[in-house]
Amino acid sequence: MNIQKIQNDGDVTLALSGRLDSVTQAELTQALQNVFKEKITSLTFELSELEYLSSAGLRVFLFARKTVSGMGGKMKLVGANESINEILQITGYADITVMRKRGGK
Repeated sequence: MNIQKIQNDGDVTLALSGRLDSVTQAELTQALQNVFKEKITSLTFELSELEYLSSAGLRVFLFARKTVSGMGGKMKLVGANESINEILQITGYADITVMRKRGGK
C-alpha cells in the first residue's frame, strides 16, 4: 500500500493506493499516529486508488474516526470504487462515505 499525505493547516488528506488488509494496516496505523500528534480538524481518506479493503482496514478507519471525533474533528472517506463502496455500505460505514464519480467529478 502507498500512503500520500496532503496537509493544509488542520485539514489532512491521506490518499491510499493498493491494498488495505492485515499486512498493510500497521503502516496506515503508524501514519495516523503521526498525523494525530498534530491538532487536526478534518481527516479525509482518498480511496480512488484503493484496490482492496479487508476487515483489518475497516478497523483502522474506525480507530481514525474515534480519534478524530475525540479531537473535535470530522472524518470522511471519498472516491471509493464500486466494490469498496459496497463493503463500506454493508458494514455501516456509509455515513462517512462521500461518493464521487471516477475522475473526481
